[in-house]
Amino acid sequence: MIRFVWAVLCVATCGAATVGETDRFLPLAQDGGGWSTQVTVVNLSNKPALAVVTFLTWRGYGESWEPGLTVSSGKIAGNTVDLALAPGATGVITTSGKAVALTRGFVEVFEPSGNPLGANAVLTYREGERVVQSLPVALAPAHERRSTVLLDLTDALVRPEFVWVTMTTTATLDFVFRNLAGEIVLRDQIYFDNKLQVSADVRETWPQLAGFRGTVEWTVTFPGADRYEYRFLSGLCVLARPGQPWAVLSGMTLPSDQASISPY
Repeated sequence: MIRFVWAVLCVATCGAATVGETDRFLPLAQDGGGWSTQVTVVNLSNKPALAVVTFLTWRGYGESWEPGLTVSSGKIAGNTVDLALAPGATGVITTSGKAVALTRGFVEVFEPSGNPLGANAVLTYREGERVVQSLPVALAPAHERRSTVLLDLTDALVRPEFVWVTMTTTATLDFVFRNLAGEIVLRDQIYFDNKLQVSADVRETWPQLAGFRGTVEWTVTFPGADRYEYRFLSGLCVLARPGQPWAVLSGMTLPSDQASISPY
């Protein structure tokens, strides 16, 4: 059984992307146990926009996660916020961080009319009133069919962790690990088993990679999906040292592998 490290896989530039056919998720959000999450959404169009922002756990819409949301302006209904944004306007949503136990999840940002939005999140850890750690998470593609991430395990104190999000049934990830010369050193698979979010501590999941330096490429398939089901898969990688998450790495994904979510 994988033991999850409560760290954040940092996206390379940590910049905001735009919501659309290929960008939809903030793959990691945390609240409780000292952590809180702030989500910022910007209307990038010259028309009024409605941003529908939903906080979800790995159980998805089957579980109501209500992390004490507050919003700069908008309507809160449980774990969903509707932001009516004028052209160029910004909405800010913040979780309370008051829960004793930590809950990990993700955020879906959706605009029903297809107006372009920008979005990002900042995860913050506090001890009392003191901010100990802040980690930005960028908006990720809604469907990354294939991606590659750099992986360096030569420093024994660095603990990389992957986080993936899907809203499609029975997603399967296939992995290929290559050394710096491009030689394959390991192949493996991870199954979602109808979970919407899966994490993997690299050192615990693949202990045979001790001292590894190279890349990991993952590809996704949906063997149990209905032919009409939309395809979703987003991921990121968090780097941490003991008790100190410090960076989020994005994958290197070709435009041709950032596919439309539509099955048609």
